[in-house]
Amino acid sequence: MNNTKFIGYHGTIKDKADKIKRTNFTVNFKHVGWLGTGVYFFDEDYDLALDYAKRVHKGRITKVLRGELDVPPGEVFDCTDDNYKKAFHKYREKLQKDLIEKHNVNLKVGNSNDFDGKVYNFIYRKKGYTLFRAETYTFSEVDDNYGFPPSRVPNGIELCLKQPRYIIKKDIV
Repeated sequence: MNNTKFIGYHGTIKDKADKIKRTNFTVNFKHVGWLGTGVYFFDEDYDLALDYAKRVHKGRITKVLRGELDVPPGEVFDCTDDNYKKAFHKYREKLQKDLIEKHNVNLKVGNSNDFDGKVYNFIYRKKGYTLFRAETYTFSEVDDNYGFPPSRVPNGIELCLKQPRYIIKKDIV
């Protein structure tokens, strides 16, 4: 069976983009994003990656990297598909029950995205998926400047890759 290929765009500052191009992406295991811990890309969306980088790194020179991802079959957890959405919520419920019943834990999280990221990490540990794909909403500059909450309607698709070794090519575009 053939691997699953994706084109992803990653926005960051120029110095980091240059370093990633020379070496590779690294995973910050202390950061849990909406799709868990990993390297984030916008699925075939250069503009959203550029807008994100400009918003997050205001006043700095930003660049966008284009990555070609080649992921083995069976290692993609694609929440743009209804079956995976249902599976996600089953794992979420299992994690909730495990935390409450077995460990008597009252988990406090900063927001729902933080807990969802922990659920994706749980799925990664339990099932070995290495790429998570989901529709997401990425804040705009207007959201930030005027304090608007995130929309519940997605404006893009993000990829979270747990294993950078599946990035077979990367270029600054």
